[in-house]
Amino acid sequence: MTQRTVLLVSIVAAFFFAACEGSDDTHIEDLEATVTALTLEATITAFTDDVSANDSLQDYFSELEALYQGYAELDTLDKEAGEVEVLVNFVKTLRSATNDLVGSLAGLGAPAEVTEASVEAIAAGRALVDMYDNILTIAEVVETYEDATLLLESPGLVGVLGAFTEACGTLQGIAATNSISVDLHC
Repeated sequence: MTQRTVLLVSIVAAFFFAACEGSDDTHIEDLEATVTALTLEATITAFTDDVSANDSLQDYFSELEALYQGYAELDTLDKEAGEVEVLVNFVKTLRSATNDLVGSLAGLGAPAEVTEASVEAIAAGRALVDMYDNILTIAEVVETYEDATLLLESPGLVGVLGAFTEACGTLQGIAATNSISVDLHC
């Protein structure tokens, strides 16, 4: 129940009390007591629901922060290694971590305030997993490390990574708007 609903219930109750004022009928007194109790219950419920929704949003972002923290801690590619196998293993690690992140994000059950942004982040993450799969397929036939690193600089990957980062930034912005302090490492 929203605070707006409580206001409406309170207004109806006030009109009811005004209409019944001065009556000595015990049924009206019982009805007045019931309306008072229902108005009080509606008020308590509305404010409790608002607190619960904020707690739910805080919990969601706390879990989300933990997920993104693990993702952010991935080692960066050692470009000095100069081996195609090192690059392929790095992309496999990124692919696996991204897939795990997307699966966990999908399983969080986003509160209403972040549902759309969460769906966008999941879609962007799935597109990134698909891009990593494509890179891994192409990397199987690449012969030099220089050619393999070009795969990580492809416009397709850059675009998909940009969408994934933007979706993360949108979630970060929603947290900030709701005075929730988290670092999603976007």
